[in-house]
Amino acid sequence: MKALKFKSEIDQKLEKLEDQVWLIKLAFLCDMTRHLNALNLSIQERNNVLHESVPKLMAFSRKLQLFKQHIELGNYIHFEYLSQSQVPDNFNFMFFLK
Repeated sequence: MKALKFKSEIDQKLEKLEDQVWLIKLAFLCDMTRHLNALNLSIQERNNVLHESVPKLMAFSRKLQLFKQHIELGNYIHFEYLSQSQVPDNFNFMFFLK
């Protein structure tokens, strides 16, 4: 019985790897996590004080606007994993870009 339950769980997880929409969302989230991690590391640099972090945060805010514009145009240059995905022309990223 446990073996059948385990096989069923594995089959469900493998289905996700065949779901193109799920893979596109995963690629987008991986890329955004990479950008957020870079911001986080730059803010936490040694001897960094708050007034040095504010420009970095403001620059990242502008970068997010640029990302949104590029994604709306189908340009994924800032998104390593997303650019390797086969994103349909009509794919709606608005669930992320509100």
